[in-house]
Amino acid sequence: MVGLSFALLTHISPIGVAESFLLATTWVCVCVCVYVCVRACVRVFVCACACGPTHSGKNTREGTNVDAEALERTFRSLGYNIRRENDQTVGAMEELLHTVSQEDHSGSASFVCVLLSHGGEGTFYGTDVSTELETLTGMFRGDRCKTLVAKPKLFFIQACRGNCLDDGIQTDSSCDESSDRIPVEADFLYAHSTAPGYYSWRNKGTGSWFMQALCEMLKKHSSQLELMQIMTRVNHKVALDFESFTLDPGSNKKKQMPSITTTLTKDFYFR
Repeated sequence: MVGLSFALLTHISPIGVAESFLLATTWVCVCVCVYVCVRACVRVFVCACACGPTHSGKNTREGTNVDAEALERTFRSLGYNIRRENDQTVGAMEELLHTVSQEDHSGSASFVCVLLSHGGEGTFYGTDVSTELETLTGMFRGDRCKTLVAKPKLFFIQACRGNCLDDGIQTDSSCDESSDRIPVEADFLYAHSTAPGYYSWRNKGTGSWFMQALCEMLKKHSSQLELMQIMTRVNHKVALDFESFTLDPGSNKKKQMPSITTTLTKDFYFR
């Protein structure tokens, strides 16, 4: 869907005076592209979790079920058909996502996949071993999943990307489609719970910081704001409202910064 808006341009001289007598006012037509998201269309949501202890020595991810249940409620309220699988091995996870990628999504408006587990930089764990994250997300590329071409494919990933801890820093108190061909990597959003190389925090009682913030911001803003505006508010909440509290001085009072990579080509609204 393309909307039209208009911008008024006026020349301002170096001394700040509008030189309207020298330059005529110009109206410029600006095209605003929005993904078509009709309520009657199917919306697909897949949640793959690895909650239990892994054979690779990773601990049980307490709090993951809290995240999964909150996400299921949130996306169901947004009109998504929910498919949730717990305690997946890498093989089972790959089979699940491959099956989904080969389904006919012609009637679907968008696709959301949430991955909850342990991880490393570029890797993601099942209950047995790890796999490359790109192996999972790459199944939905335009040349592999034709019925989701030009539709938003959103991946929300709650997993560590390393062992670095963010100490935080005190702020200064004074600072308050014209072509028929598109890239196969187009129309993706990858929202990671933490920046590359960093630890991702989770509370066993309330769930992970990132997923708590995501669900809260979606409930609060999904009826009005565009996706990237919502994600900016998620970033803000995680960055400023959360801080670790542990008995270990080395991991106490630590911060976390989500990281978003996007190849979306239009604005996306849930409503």
